[in-house]
Amino acid sequence: MQIRNKTIEAIAETMDLYGATYSSGQLYGIMFFEDRPMTLVEMKATMKMSKSNMSYAVRSLVESQMVEKLNEKLDRKELYAAEVDFFHAFQYFFTNKLQQEVDVMTEVIEQALPELNEVSSRGDIGR
Repeated sequence: MQIRNKTIEAIAETMDLYGATYSSGQLYGIMFFEDRPMTLVEMKATMKMSKSNMSYAVRSLVESQMVEKLNEKLDRKELYAAEVDFFHAFQYFFTNKLQQEVDVMTEVIEQALPELNEVSSRGDIGR
């Protein structure tokens, strides 16, 4: 149990370091070690989080493809399962975060280019 808890904390810290919330990382870690899909109610009880925070965490994990919303239901409640291929889960997570950074930088560069071109054409660079 101690190794499990340490691994969950390591996952949470890593995800927090790369822009996800710490609690999203904890939730992924908990779901990773579950041997079955979980409902939002079960996740909320395990994590002791508010409904809104739990919804945000699950939504972000689904968007990053670390958790999948299943087509089946349990007592009319949605079921979610963690991606158990650790390499695939983190590869997509990190790729997604890197792409977000590239998109931000590309937008800034595109906005700056007209002004830089104008300055360049006037010969004002370096003055």
